[in-house]
Amino acid sequence: MKENRIVIIGAGASGIIAALMAAKKTDCKILLFEKNYILGRKILSTGSGKCNLSNQNISPDNYNLNSRAFLKKVFSKVKPKEILNLFTAAGLYLKTEADGRIFPRCMNAQEVVDTLSRELQKPNIEIHTLTEITGIIKKEHGFTIKTQTVKPQWDKESFKPETKIFDCEKVILACGGKSYPRIGGGDAGYKLTRFLDLKISNLSCAIVPLITDEKWPAGLSGVRCDVLLSAFLKDKQIGKSSGELLFTDYGISGPATLDISRDIIQALKTGKVDCRINFLPELSLKEIDAFLKERLKKMSTSSKKAPLEIPFERKNTANKSVSSNISRQKFLTGQAGYFLNGIFGDKISKLILIKSGIEENLPLSEAGPDFMEKLIKNITAFSFRVSEGKSFEHAMATSGGAELSQINPETFEVKGHKGLYLVGELLDIDGDSGGYNLHFAWTSGFLAGVSAGKD
Repeated sequence: MKENRIVIIGAGASGIIAALMAAKKTDCKILLFEKNYILGRKILSTGSGKCNLSNQNISPDNYNLNSRAFLKKVFSKVKPKEILNLFTAAGLYLKTEADGRIFPRCMNAQEVVDTLSRELQKPNIEIHTLTEITGIIKKEHGFTIKTQTVKPQWDKESFKPETKIFDCEKVILACGGKSYPRIGGGDAGYKLTRFLDLKISNLSCAIVPLITDEKWPAGLSGVRCDVLLSAFLKDKQIGKSSGELLFTDYGISGPATLDISRDIIQALKTGKVDCRINFLPELSLKEIDAFLKERLKKMSTSSKKAPLEIPFERKNTANKSVSSNISRQKFLTGQAGYFLNGIFGDKISKLILIKSGIEENLPLSEAGPDFMEKLIKNITAFSFRVSEGKSFEHAMATSGGAELSQINPETFEVKGHKGLYLVGELLDIDGDSGGYNLHFAWTSGFLAGVSAGKD
């Protein structure tokens, strides 16, 4: 067995798959280095801990525009089904959601990491955790890798790093991007690529929560709702997404936000971005108009009758009747403040009323001709402005990276640098939310591993 033939830097999604595929092609030693104390740290956080590992709708169209020609060659070289077969062959049972997202059937990211870790137990794969790479030197034949041990977070004792040097024939850089620095993201990989004089495009957050100009989202922090979210740059629509929206103390998050955030972050580089929320995307404007007019008619009629009084009582553990601090409350169904309740939650209802300039105590019987027009506008096109995205601390992917013109799309070997490979988030490729980025990580690692494993 040749010593140290292949070094893989980073034991995330792309690095692990690269090691597995290389091991299938060669019996030479493969060294897998990881700065965290465990493998696949970022994998554990994907899909809210469920691991959204791929999508049944994989296509170059789901990735940044300048990467699509490159990815067309990549996905023709290894089909998405072939990637999924790696997991099923290893014993992982997969499920596909209605929207195309693919998860392990157990909905547990730890099972994905455990499955991959078992697969790595091969005689020619050597794993080094808590080890970072401090330098790469390209030689006439192969590379010299400088390593340094990392102090564990739980170690309170004094720590002296141990440094080592390894010679190898091939190197696969799978260090990941800048997103989620608290679980391993950072710029270490980009620094290593600069050692080798590779071109790196500007880096920014790709899938990230958004900060709004207005402060009203703080009053709805924690509220979730299914919406259609659209974004506009100079009145031109730049993107839209549907799904769950989460209001936060700084702005918006949730799947609908993350799906569109990449388009918004890019647009913010050239101008201000306005967003619109449709709170009833399942209905057409005509249907909403008819529905609300009928509702107004019924509730206006009820307001002419005596208000319905609803008593609020509860019993204590001694079985004695105790009057609450709101023992009797008048439920005024004929007031504007209650008009949207039952369609939306109380906070969303009040938000729409305030945006529409409608007083809560307005009797519905006195609603003017513009009452319905204002409500429909803010139900279907509630507008606000996004000022910026959250930092890399909150980002799920990195936009930008090593320029693709330097990379062979069939092997991920760097052109003009024999034996050097770049994979995963280090490259200038970022995809939509929904398993696309993780699928690319598996795929790039697959092709790099196969190529590096060949003699």
